[in-house]
Amino acid sequence: MKKKLILVLFFSICACKTSSTPDTFTCSSNGRTYTSSSSNNYEEGTETSSCSNENENFSAVYPEYNDHCCVGLQEWHSGMDTRVSVGGKCFNTGLLAGSPVGTCIKCGDGVCGEKENLCNCPQDCKISEYESVANFCDQHKSN
Repeated sequence: MKKKLILVLFFSICACKTSSTPDTFTCSSNGRTYTSSSSNNYEEGTETSSCSNENENFSAVYPEYNDHCCVGLQEWHSGMDTRVSVGGKCFNTGLLAGSPVGTCIKCGDGVCGEKENLCNCPQDCKISEYESVANFCDQHKSN
């Protein structure tokens, strides 16, 4: 909830313009540049008896979570991932991240799962959160 609130507050003050490079765009109100990211930000799960299933959390830091995902799942480091998808590409937001809790996803099965998106599983998910930079900027311009 706190992460979503930060994103909403951050993007609510953003008025954007397109850069000459198609893999970047800049918010003119704060000068922040968003760069395209092609990293999936996940690792393959490992086999042991205590593992997290699909859509469950894992953490190597907090003992209340298993420390890895079960075999066949990917360890998406969701607590560190603040990317947003715009026009078929993922952009780093530059927002503060650092939660050591991740999410197990089943990327690569041909189905865009509940916790999967274009940025963490482009093999399965093809739809962006925002259709275009103009769409993103229209929804996040300053009031």
